[in-house]
Amino acid sequence: MKNRVSFQGLSTDPLKSTMVNKAPKRKHVSPESLLLSILNDLLFLNSQKLDSCFRRKSNSDACSFIVSLNFAKVGNFTSRSNEIAPLINEAVAKGKNFDTGTRVGLDVGHLLKSALAGGISCAFSAFLMHPVDTVKTQVQASTTLSFLEILSKIPEIGARGLYKGSIPAVVGQFASHGLRTSIYEASKLALPLVAPTLLDIQVQSIASFIGTVLGTTLRIPCEVLKQRLQANQFDNIVEATVSTWHQEGLKGLFRGTGVTLLREVPFYVAGMGLYNQSKKVIMIEQNNDMSLCN
Repeated sequence: MKNRVSFQGLSTDPLKSTMVNKAPKRKHVSPESLLLSILNDLLFLNSQKLDSCFRRKSNSDACSFIVSLNFAKVGNFTSRSNEIAPLINEAVAKGKNFDTGTRVGLDVGHLLKSALAGGISCAFSAFLMHPVDTVKTQVQASTTLSFLEILSKIPEIGARGLYKGSIPAVVGQFASHGLRTSIYEASKLALPLVAPTLLDIQVQSIASFIGTVLGTTLRIPCEVLKQRLQANQFDNIVEATVSTWHQEGLKGLFRGTGVTLLREVPFYVAGMGLYNQSKKVIMIEQNNDMSLCN
């Protein structure tokens, strides 16, 4: 009797023919699931909550709340805190079954990206403009030389002299603004959950205040060392650090913290508030222009 060859692992259909040990085909992903995955990655929301929201027609109020919160964050990276409370109360009053506690979270990856973006941009700006800052410091520290006289001595100072103190300046800017940016982003997400009745401008101001205070305080020691190097009090950063520590201690490294905060906090709080409000006005104008064109 002839040996029979088994073709149990193959299909007679040419479109479906496959080996038994071949990996299964990739599962088809619906457009709704793909959209939920993108929203979850961008907006730190629980995809299961959103998926159930799309599938349950009766929970339209909860869905509208979550979607409005999503696109508010996509548009201006802040939750509409003044709209959260009434939407939650209305949905809960109608007996909607959704959990508000797990809907929004603080994504560590996003905060790290914000910290790197803020730190790198400010560190690069500080390095680029450091010669100008050096001339400014020398003008302020000198009691005999004027601004024009110091400018005339730039060839004598040289590039190395103009970039003296650039290491603590760049490190301080990177650490300070990285911390300030990440805390600002985290506070904008956390504050509406703690106090849902806060307005957007209040959330932005408080977040900017917290981030600026912590970030600026972290930068003060680097600022002190940078200015003393620029004023030619020390030859290098090691000598400046050791000498300041031995002579003045920790208090010397944080000299001028109060005055610096009095300058930095109003500057950044007002600046971030004006920036966000101006962006909203421009977006409203653009939407109005688009609606008129349509």
